[in-house]
Amino acid sequence: MYLPLQTTQRSKHWSVALLLSIIVCLGACSPKHTSYSCFYALPDEGWMENTPVTFSAQYADSTITYDIIFSVRHSSSYPYDNLNLVLDFISATGNVDRKNLNFTISDEYGNFKGGGFGDFYQRSQLVFSDVRPDDVQKIVAWPAMKGCKNLKGVYDLGVTIVPHRQ
Repeated sequence: MYLPLQTTQRSKHWSVALLLSIIVCLGACSPKHTSYSCFYALPDEGWMENTPVTFSAQYADSTITYDIIFSVRHSSSYPYDNLNLVLDFISATGNVDRKNLNFTISDEYGNFKGGGFGDFYQRSQLVFSDVRPDDVQKIVAWPAMKGCKNLKGVYDLGVTIVPHRQ
């Protein structure tokens, strides 16, 4: 009677070990979807004019190209239907590629675009496609809302870098 119990325990251990091995192998074979993702929390009192937010880009593989996605998380009390930003993409050699980004936050009826629930919404937009790692080492975001010295209602700014898919 003792022997079958020992065999059953041994087979359970082998089954668990086999299952874990399969899971590890499947995880190792899955594609890497995100190379870098970082969100910067803005102060509760608002994002002051002329106050940049800087991201240091990181890449998993320097031999492939990437897409850069910029995200904004905002409250349901965000008072505007859009968000204008200036983004500076700084290369390894110090060259600056400046882009103006206009996020449409809500439609003409005040319905928020993007995803979210409660008081929390997120809107993301592709800002650079098929970029080499040396072309963008830093990303600097500046608020560019005309006549707004202190932008309220924006919680976070984020950058996500993913391998470019053709």
